[in-house]
Amino acid sequence: MSIPIQLPISAQVIPVSNVFTATFNTPTINRYDFAVAANTNQVILELERQSVYIIERMAFSMDIPEAVFQSSIDVTPRLSFTRRAPNQQEFQRAMPFVNYYKDYETYMFFNTTQSNDALRATFTGSLVQVPETVGLTEISAYVQLTIYKINDQPWVARYMEAKEALGDGLRFRGRDPRPY
Repeated sequence: MSIPIQLPISAQVIPVSNVFTATFNTPTINRYDFAVAANTNQVILELERQSVYIIERMAFSMDIPEAVFQSSIDVTPRLSFTRRAPNQQEFQRAMPFVNYYKDYETYMFFNTTQSNDALRATFTGSLVQVPETVGLTEISAYVQLTIYKINDQPWVARYMEAKEALGDGLRFRGRDPRPY
């Protein structure tokens, strides 16, 4: 299933990929722990001011078979996105991984009005050592994203207007949105 979105013909497709690595016994004993500095705030993409971005697809895997990954989950691996400016989490929740994904549709929209901004990712979680991973000193996780960049200013303006109008006309209990 896909969500129909009309993109301008000038939209650019930007494939990106990042690798996150956990070393056995570092920093947590008897675990492959991804919560290390090297997996924190990795730059995914430098962002252009006055543009809208859509993370349209995602792929996730590790350098171990999926069944081995699933049997070794200790703390569910998660990917969270932040931005350099204003240094806050971009989406409400981190993306949990309990399966491998190929061409997983996400449709995560974000925009930037800042200069010198970037989309960053932090990967956390831990795996226990199972018989199939004995002898492995490191396990790597691979995340690939397909991102659309839109800087067609009429399209961006319509996006910003629609974003600002979210919730217009909603009636909240005890509050009437109409002016008095």
